[in-house]
Amino acid sequence: MRHLAFAFALAAGLASSAAAQDLDALKQAGTLKVVCMADDQPELVSTAAEPGPNPGFHRELVEGFAKLHGLKVVMVPVRGSEERIETLNRGAGDVVVGIVETDARRRAAAFTAEVLPTRHLAVSLKGKPIATLDALRAAKVALLEGSSWATVAIEAGVQPALSLPTSEAVVAAIKGGKADATVMSISDFTLVAKRNPELEGGVFVGAPGTSSWAVRKGSPALKAALDDYLANVRKSATWSRLVVKYFGEKALDVLGRAKQ
Repeated sequence: MRHLAFAFALAAGLASSAAAQDLDALKQAGTLKVVCMADDQPELVSTAAEPGPNPGFHRELVEGFAKLHGLKVVMVPVRGSEERIETLNRGAGDVVVGIVETDARRRAAAFTAEVLPTRHLAVSLKGKPIATLDALRAAKVALLEGSSWATVAIEAGVQPALSLPTSEAVVAAIKGGKADATVMSISDFTLVAKRNPELEGGVFVGAPGTSSWAVRKGSPALKAALDDYLANVRKSATWSRLVVKYFGEKALDVLGRAKQ
C-alpha cells in the first residue's frame, strides 16, 4: 500500500509539474502567440504589430492577460476558420481567440471559460426576412466554410448553395443577389450590420452557445490561468465597458438575447 501511495503521489507530482511547464515555457520565451482570423472584424481583433488605442475586443482582453504574466503578444493571423486550431496544435500558436465552441472543436482543443455568449441567426436583406427555419431551408444560403455558422446551419437541415472563404464574400453574395441569406453568430451580425445596414436578422438557428478561447489540451496551466483571468474580468466593469466600446450601446441587450 505504501508503494501504491508513493506511486500515486509521484504521478500527481509529475502531472502537476507537467501542468506548470506549458505556462512556464511561455514566460521563459516571453511571448504569447495569439491565433485569429486574418479577415476578422477590426472591432474583434487587430493583427497590427502596433494596434493603437482600439486593438479590438479580444486583442484588448488578451493584452491584459499577457501584461499580467509578463508576456508580449504576437499575432498569428490565418485565412481559414479551421486553420486556427490546426495552427494551435502544431505549435505555431498558444491561444486562439474569438472561437465558437463546437463538438468537433472540443475534441481537438481545450476551451476556456466563456468570453461572449453566442447564438446563430439567419441574416438576409431588409424587407426579405427569414422568419422560420423552413424558409431558411428553402432559401439560397451562402455559408462561411469551416465555420460555426456552417456547422449550425447544416445541423439545422440547411443545404448551402454557396460555401465561401471569408465573411466579406458571404455578405457580398447576399448584397449582390447571389444568395438570399446566411447564418452567422449574433455578435458577428452586430458588427456586420453596423457596416451593412441593409442587412437584417431573422430566425434563431440552433441552441445558445459559447464563444471563448482555445488552447492545446497539453497546456492545462495556461488554460487555468486564462480561466481565472476571464472569470475575474467578467465579474468586473471591464467586460461591459469593452462590449459597449466595440459592439455598441445596445450590445449588452443583444448579447443577452443569445441566452434565450
